[in-house]
Amino acid sequence: MRCRLWCGKERWTLPCSTTLVTRSPQSTRQGVPLFGCHAPQSHSPLSLTLQDTFLVESGDPLASDLGLPMQLAYSLDSAEEGSIAVNLLPLGMQQADRGQERGAGLRALPAHFRLLSSCERALSDNLEGIDALLGSPVVVCSKEKLETEVFEDLPITKRHDICLSLFHLLNWFRELVCAFAGEEDVDMRGKVVIRLQDITELQSQLESCMTATPGFLPPSVCAEEVTPPTARGRKGSKSSKGDTTAALSVTSATQNIDKDTTSLDKTASTATVSIDRIRPYFRELDLGSFAPLRYDPLSRTVMDSESRTKEQEELKLRPPQLLFLLRDLNDKLSSSLTAFGGKSMAARSSRSSTASYTTDQLVATMTKLMPALCEHLENSGAFFQAQIAESDGMLDVESGHQDFPVLCTCLHLLLRTMATFFAWSPLSDPHYEEQLWASVRAIAARTSQSSSQLQAALPHLARAAVKYLEQFSGFLPTLTSAHSLAKVLVALCKTCKAEHLKKPIAIACGSLLKRPWRAGESGSQRSEALDYLLRYHLEWADDPLALVESIAGEGVVELMGEEPQEESSAYPTLSTTTFPNYYRCMMAAVVSQVKAVPPPSKKTTPTAEVLTERFHLLEVSAKVLNILVNLVKSFDRRSVFVAVLKYGKQYVEAFLKSGMSVLSSLFRQRKDDVIALLKTLQQSTRNLQHFCSHSKVTKDITLTNHVPLLKKCLEMLLFRVKEMLTNHNCQEAFWVGNLKNRDIQGQEILSQVSQTSAGEDGDDESEAGDTNSTSTDRREPILSDED
Repeated sequence: MRCRLWCGKERWTLPCSTTLVTRSPQSTRQGVPLFGCHAPQSHSPLSLTLQDTFLVESGDPLASDLGLPMQLAYSLDSAEEGSIAVNLLPLGMQQADRGQERGAGLRALPAHFRLLSSCERALSDNLEGIDALLGSPVVVCSKEKLETEVFEDLPITKRHDICLSLFHLLNWFRELVCAFAGEEDVDMRGKVVIRLQDITELQSQLESCMTATPGFLPPSVCAEEVTPPTARGRKGSKSSKGDTTAALSVTSATQNIDKDTTSLDKTASTATVSIDRIRPYFRELDLGSFAPLRYDPLSRTVMDSESRTKEQEELKLRPPQLLFLLRDLNDKLSSSLTAFGGKSMAARSSRSSTASYTTDQLVATMTKLMPALCEHLENSGAFFQAQIAESDGMLDVESGHQDFPVLCTCLHLLLRTMATFFAWSPLSDPHYEEQLWASVRAIAARTSQSSSQLQAALPHLARAAVKYLEQFSGFLPTLTSAHSLAKVLVALCKTCKAEHLKKPIAIACGSLLKRPWRAGESGSQRSEALDYLLRYHLEWADDPLALVESIAGEGVVELMGEEPQEESSAYPTLSTTTFPNYYRCMMAAVVSQVKAVPPPSKKTTPTAEVLTERFHLLEVSAKVLNILVNLVKSFDRRSVFVAVLKYGKQYVEAFLKSGMSVLSSLFRQRKDDVIALLKTLQQSTRNLQHFCSHSKVTKDITLTNHVPLLKKCLEMLLFRVKEMLTNHNCQEAFWVGNLKNRDIQGQEILSQVSQTSAGEDGDDESEAGDTNSTSTDRREPILSDED
């Protein structure tokens, strides 16, 4: 019924009805046209309604009876070209005075324009018929009232009116960018860039005003209310009744703001309010809005008061506008290709702008943007390269350059966007083979590759792409950006199935770990970045165990001793603070190497050469494990204890599953080597038993939760070794004795002294010839008959 009404000659009177049909930005611009054959009949009433409701003549006198001084601002056209203006602030204030819902009409302005632009595009395949709206001025509050000192002295109702007008102005400009960003006309593109500049400036202005306006919350841009993050119900709630009530209460509080001026003033806070707090209330950008990322540099002529050419102004995306687009693009990719990569489009939130896009369209958009992303990456990298040159080879993270922090974030988001795209697992499917090849080729083309080389197979292009991206590692400003770069490299290697790139990527990760990072990332970000870099530096190295031994034997030693250093000279990222990260990753690398040994199979019998290789790996892993376990005594921190208990259990499990069969097969030929390996392993298992006892004494639940499973694995190892020795008639090399409970330093725990029995000296531990006197608690009944 409503569609028939809109497509007829009558004009509708319910502003929110427009938003019902245009709640998704793509519902009228992409996919199935909303109007179809009714576009010619709809265009005229839509245009008339827009003019009568929202527009005024720019030459008309401005309203002076609403309590706020007003002015025309944000005009991009000359006086001869533009004769209309958007009546924004008066429309919102007049509706509030009449007792209507605050911003009801203004809420419909962007949606109404979307319908009109859809009809215009359907009729003429461009927006030249309504391009005057792109550069038309807007009636807003005088800039003098927006100054902090003056704004804070205004009544709170007026402050709310100004905040609401800035919010609707942002939505209006966002919708203009959505509509005109894809146009080919150079003049329109220049105006789109200026509107993006206006958006970033208005966001800063709105943040400042919101800080001085406690309790401000804008209306939802859709007919359905948006529940703010602080008002949502509990996760897992069976009913959304609580959410609805919260949303209604927020709306009610906004409508009745005049009644609460006293209480709101009392709750005023000097803390800065972020624009992200109201981000769900803004109009969503569609994928076409990222076309400015591909714009060539533009220029416009600035005229003086006598219409004479004053100067040529270059129009291009500045760092704030680049950051604005990259944040939105990254959020869309993260929500679409990560969280919902395996789900249908219908499963996505209706508030998401990507809900009506197919995965094919998302991938196609990123493929088109890839050359532009590389160009912006080069420009950002050139900025930091220049900063390094000016600072005598060192990157000053506390540089006073105003663009430094913004470009740091831009560089991080550029790399993160690429990483999210290439890490999407379905991208390697045959269905997306062409798009993947084109995207990797776009990166490889930035290197000195010939046209014939750019037609090569995907693994060859991936090598060139990795080489291109590696050149940015030398002037990355933060460890967070280094983390994102490593993610891109790893994603390219995995998606393109280029196994030959593992070694270069491991070396690249190592070079990033060997750089001193002085930027102030948060602890969680730094920890996550270190874990990722260490993981692929160790696992993809030629010899992971030798590398772990080198780090533990050289880098960690510098942090110990009588005069310990604050950080390692070989690995500046290794310090007493980051040691738990290194320790956790080194233990994980050792475990992964043992897990790589295939378990015994009845179908195939490994050759002697293969068995020798596997035995050598087990021998080195036991040696490295012993080194790592002994490090706990010097770094007795809770996180280190958790790591050694967790990965110690995993190592013993893997050794039982695959290692024991190798030892059993080689026992007759290499008896002495097998016994030597078991002695080395025995030192680690004895220390693990001490750690279990220490965990019980500390009564730390996190630690004690690991103890039962670890002790069970140690018992299984004991009996497997005894079984192997029995099968080879070597029972004399093995005997079991109860160990005393000791702490990590080997000191006996006093609470157990009273339980000692005769023969204390004899039952302390196995003789030196024992092959596997694995540590067990005196109270373990399974060993009571062996005393």
